Amino acid sequence: MSFKARDFAVGPHDSLWGSDDPLPGTNMQLLAGAGQTDGQFSVVRYTITTEVYTHIHELEDESIYLLDGEITVTVGDNTYDLEPGAFIFMPKGIPHSIVPRSESWRGLTVSVPGGPFQDCMEELLAFQKAGNQLTPEAMIEIQGKHGVRNVSPEDKWYEFKDR
Repeated sequence: MSFKARDFAVGPHDSLWGSDDPLPGTNMQLLAGAGQTDGQFSVVRYTITTEVYTHIHELEDESIYLLDGEITVTVGDNTYDLEPGAFIFMPKGIPHSIVPRSESWRGLTVSVPGGPFQDCMEELLAFQKAGNQLTPEAMIEIQGKHGVRNVSPEDKWYEFKDR
């Protein structure tokens, strides 16, 4: 197996997505995608102001390194209160949710392998660029095509807030 990825750098305010942002209420920058890592992983930096309801990633493992803010993350039956500098690993197939304990929180997410999450976010971007309204129902449908399932008991998924 040969690794064809090449070195690259992304500035502190830059994104491989350009100035586009896939989700309302967030500020997301793609720092490394499947194309840069030979599909091994992706890294996204983001600031989020909303709760992320219970969902499952069927295709990738997800990790968060918390940069700013405080969050409570539930993974399966375990609950973790995280502060800046904390790290959490969330294996694929295990339900997880994130509740902010501060006005916003900023983190780095690493998804392994790199394609599914990136493909999902890029489809959400394309959907919005085509002039479509990104409703919770549309988001559930698009993310479902990429192996992300909403399993919130309240059938909630994502609170849309103005940026």
